Amino acid sequence: MTYNCSTEKYRGRDKIDYWQAALGDVCGDFSIHRSEKSSFQGSISSQNVGGIDIAHISSNADSITRSRTQVANANDSYCFLIAQITGRSMMRQNGHEVFLEQNDVTLIDSGRPSDFIFDDAFTQISVHLPRKSVENKLRGRSIPCAMQIPGKGGLGAMVTNFVTHLYEQATHFSATQATGLCEAVLDLTSAALVEDTPLAQDPAVSQAMLSQIAHVQNFILARLPDPTLTPSSVAASYGISTRHLHRIFNRLGTSVGEWIRLRRLEKCRDDLSDQRFAGHGIIQIAFHWGFNDASHFSRAFKAQFGLSPREFRMSESAKRANEAH
Repeated sequence: MTYNCSTEKYRGRDKIDYWQAALGDVCGDFSIHRSEKSSFQGSISSQNVGGIDIAHISSNADSITRSRTQVANANDSYCFLIAQITGRSMMRQNGHEVFLEQNDVTLIDSGRPSDFIFDDAFTQISVHLPRKSVENKLRGRSIPCAMQIPGKGGLGAMVTNFVTHLYEQATHFSATQATGLCEAVLDLTSAALVEDTPLAQDPAVSQAMLSQIAHVQNFILARLPDPTLTPSSVAASYGISTRHLHRIFNRLGTSVGEWIRLRRLEKCRDDLSDQRFAGHGIIQIAFHWGFNDASHFSRAFKAQFGLSPREFRMSESAKRANEAH
């Protein structure tokens, strides 16, 4: 299915309203901002390849935002793989900022608020990848949203060229070819996201070990709320020695305990910023995710995120109030 729209035949404020609605049809609910509304221009077209939407987006918008309210109403489950074709942009999500030059690539989670800021007219290609598929390809790692994949060469350039040609040639693929090509996009993206990690660069790491790491991480993630989760209990449950478990995580440049601690802190942060858990106490959330010492949790949270849990929750609440107005 192909979708095309342009603001050429519209005038004044109608152009922004029309294009914002069109962007909503293709990418979900966003808000468009332009200081000189009468000079606004935008076009968007979309192709579906193997069940995945690929959008070609051009505009001179100053910024595009997705608020918590818009996220909550949409309930999307995608990762936008965004390739910067022309112009420059800065994107913010989940406390991270990424600057994109021509051909650079990043991932943005549709299920989180985001800000896109542009310094001039731009063109981007946005591939709407199912979040679950991305998670599976990353073998249990957290999705690194708003992280730059440089496009001047290497895998970043390959990703941009690949998705550009995929969009341009979308109508020429059979259903079987399209499915295989979409799988290739996921493979290229996941490889680009991890290519600079110590794990990916280590020639001693075999596919068997990569698979084992993924299984162990998934095992841990499924049991994060268990306060008795320790390296020894993980090793015993998984049927390996504690020494071998530590060896596996040393390949990741971390320790088992630190990896568990960070994942728990991330889960607590997510819940503290989620309005659905506004009625849950801070300690209730912390204890749910396996912490059993309130003071230790507060210190660890502030050390990791720069704010105490209470300050963080108040900050997120204030942001929601501002966005509502």
